Amino acid sequence: MFDNIKYKKDYDFGREHGYKVPGIVSFYIETRSVEELKKIISDCKKNNIKLLPCGGGSNTLIKDTFSGAFVRWTEDKVHVVREDKETIFVEAGAACTKVDLNEFCSKKGFSGIEFWAGIPGFVGGGIAMNAGAYGKEIKDYVKKIFCVTEMGLVDLKAQDLRWSYRKLELPKNAFITKVVFELSKSEPKKVKELSASYILDRENKHPLEYPSCGSVFKNPEDQENGAWWFIREANLGGFSIGGAKVSDKHSNFIINAGHATASDVIRLIAEIKKMVKEKFGVSLEEEVRIY
Repeated sequence: MFDNIKYKKDYDFGREHGYKVPGIVSFYIETRSVEELKKIISDCKKNNIKLLPCGGGSNTLIKDTFSGAFVRWTEDKVHVVREDKETIFVEAGAACTKVDLNEFCSKKGFSGIEFWAGIPGFVGGGIAMNAGAYGKEIKDYVKKIFCVTEMGLVDLKAQDLRWSYRKLELPKNAFITKVVFELSKSEPKKVKELSASYILDRENKHPLEYPSCGSVFKNPEDQENGAWWFIREANLGGFSIGGAKVSDKHSNFIINAGHATASDVIRLIAEIKKMVKEKFGVSLEEEVRIY
């Protein structure tokens, strides 16, 4: 199994990412080879090993241990693939950070995904969860997605895929390798200014000085108010279990206030859901991915 493929055994992925709490994965592999990735998928299938694509880990919580393989595609290049009079098509590797993609677009004056400015994590993960903010979703700016499956490299048109709130449905065990974005030509100054405004807003509203996975819950689709409002109105700001705490600055953030464990975070998530349900009859659903 995994012959001639480098991997880490019992790797503490959780300590390095997101909440920075202990979280061991049985196998951790990085690759940028289509043939290697095909073999990894095949080996996991043959040996009944659970397999998950992983990106920057900024939205991932491991329940102490994960009996399976986390695999990260490492291609991170960004370049223009074609353009016309008003539109530009930019290709980014799945391991490109949202920050680097935003900087590339800002320098060139490519507009559309400024709302991603300041959001941690990789492009691949942002696509997989249809990451959005300020009333926008990334699906509206994606032209094509390249994936590796057990059969090899495939390219998928974004318009043919099923997107929903914070979710993209892909074929089973499909790994996003690169994405083509359809953006508008603008002026670098305008793109930089809009991006900077989003970054400043996040710095003012979010507890970025603490480890977290960003927004914990999706906004309820059938409600006027966001998840943060229900948590705040349930008087849960500052509420803590162990080292995990509801941020006083933004109530939809759980932060690692010091020596938190995955169990602390999970228990706090359960308590928030319970109290919001009891007070408002609203069922909150996690945005953070828990494995």
